[in-house]
Order: sequence, then C-alpha cells, then structure tokens
Amino acid sequence: MTKWISKDIITKLEDTNLVVELQKYPGGDYDTCPIIVRIKGRIEPAFFISGFVTTDNPIEKSDNVEVEMVELTDGLDSRGGLNSDDPIIIQLYADIRIKLAELNFSIVNSMEDYF
Repeated sequence: MTKWISKDIITKLEDTNLVVELQKYPGGDYDTCPIIVRIKGRIEPAFFISGFVTTDNPIEKSDNVEVEMVELTDGLDSRGGLNSDDPIIIQLYADIRIKLAELNFSIVNSMEDYF
C-alpha cells in the first residue's frame, strides 16, 4: 500500500499548462476524493485520478490514507484509462502516469475491474 496525500499529489502533477484540483465529491467507501486535471484554456476535465482499496476496510479520511491502487482515466469510456485520440491528452496521460509511478502508486485503468 502507498500513502495517498492529495496535497502532495497535486503538487507533483502541477504544470504550467495544467489546472490540478481536488474535486469536491468526498469519494466513496473505498475510493479517495478525486483529483481532477484540466488543461488551461479548456473547460472539460482531461483526467480523473482516485486512489482506492479493495479490502473490507472503508476509507475514512480520503485526503491522507493508504491506498492499494490508483485509477487514472480520461473519463471518456466506462473502461477507464486512455480513450482520447487527442495528441496533447495522450502525451499528458503518459506524463501523469510516470509522475504517479514515481510516487510508487500501482496505476490501473478503472477501479470497476476490482469490485
């Protein structure tokens, strides 16, 4: 398990071309409050990032918690992961995935595959 600290993840992902923010949705029983990544100048979110656990122990404080895996999706398809054909989105997906891996997270396309 790896420590999910929302503030640290947002700092790691911040970039001059990105807007990275914590979504106001509190997360579910087994997932953290999502981090939303937008490209500056675009309205729609580019990526949704959430940590989650598959154990019977629900997440109580979702901005500072141990997680098993991290979901990284562009939100375009229920399968999760990367579905866009926009070259900017594709490059950013790879960059974000690398940064999350540097934080020692196990990254998956969708948490739905685990429930």
